[in-house]
Amino acid sequence: MIDVHEWVILLLVAALVAQDTTAGPQLLVSEPLVSGTLAGWVVGDAYLGLVMGLAVQLIWSGMMPVGTTLFLDVNVGVICAVVVAAAMPGSEDHRLLAMGVALLWMVPVALLGTGLTELHRRLSDIIVSTVRPESAAPRTIAWRHLGGWLLAGVQGMMTLAFGVALGMVIVPAVTHSLVPIVRADLLWAGILGTGGGMAVGVTWHYSRGRATLLGALLAAGFWALWTYAG
Repeated sequence: MIDVHEWVILLLVAALVAQDTTAGPQLLVSEPLVSGTLAGWVVGDAYLGLVMGLAVQLIWSGMMPVGTTLFLDVNVGVICAVVVAAAMPGSEDHRLLAMGVALLWMVPVALLGTGLTELHRRLSDIIVSTVRPESAAPRTIAWRHLGGWLLAGVQGMMTLAFGVALGMVIVPAVTHSLVPIVRADLLWAGILGTGGGMAVGVTWHYSRGRATLLGALLAAGFWALWTYAG
């Protein structure tokens, strides 16, 4: 069970990640591999955070935005997925399935983050429109920048709080219903294969079809490796 102190740290991490993704210090803590591992460390399972962060990092590598392009906020979403998965009890196979379901739950959470990002940008536009750069004092401009930075932090905290609150209800229910019909190794092979195909597709120009095929082959390879290792 997550205590109050851990919740405070997680909310601050989510705020920093949202700020780093948009208006913040650009320290790359928003990379899913980093933010997922941080979340796992906070909840006492850094290995779980590393594994889930790595899976999302592959996907993020294939959808990283350029400039001001609106993006799917998996950066905060992966924190939510790690927190929800860490709270799931059960056997190893059950936890692996829950981790996969938590990553799927990350998608609607990321969509919420995307919507809040758009709202944040609109509010920032309003803040910026109140300043005339040619006549404004440096202090005035600095306060406007600080306002946008704080809005980004609030956006991250809201995304995490909503995602975890609903995820704690939805993910266990979905996992329980999938136990008889879905194998954890197949689900994870699909997740890793999809991420691998997307990551390769970034550098393999004009290769969407080939990247999709490669993703399918990677999924089959991951499943075979998982089965052999088991």
